[in-house]
Amino acid sequence: MTIPGPYVPLVPGGDAAAAGPPPVLLWARVYAGVLAVLYLAFAGYGVVLMAQSTTMPRAKSVEPLVTGVFCAVSGAIFCVPSAIALFAGRARWVYTLYLVLIALGMTSCACLPFSVLLLVHWTKADVKSWYGAT
Repeated sequence: MTIPGPYVPLVPGGDAAAAGPPPVLLWARVYAGVLAVLYLAFAGYGVVLMAQSTTMPRAKSVEPLVTGVFCAVSGAIFCVPSAIALFAGRARWVYTLYLVLIALGMTSCACLPFSVLLLVHWTKADVKSWYGAT
């Protein structure tokens, strides 16, 4: 048996590594991957808007340029934590990062049903003990 450290918490009945990952972890990674792709597409849309604003007359090109910059920057900013969560390991901060991503998804009507279901399963004791967030 290994000595538990900050990244290997114990679960009732044995070692957390022997118990295996909780089933909700797969769905949380799928959720983070979908969010990363959506934010990347949003950033790409912003780049397209910026490119289209260069072909317009100067008086009409300001609005698409500002919108494109906003979309590109915000899409890139939100894509990074989603991608980090997708490939992150097993640490306490990863549990919190997924919790923040789930809460962020609750701001969208399209993601709300998935976020609520994921949040219900994510806050269970087995997931917390897997990440050592107890």
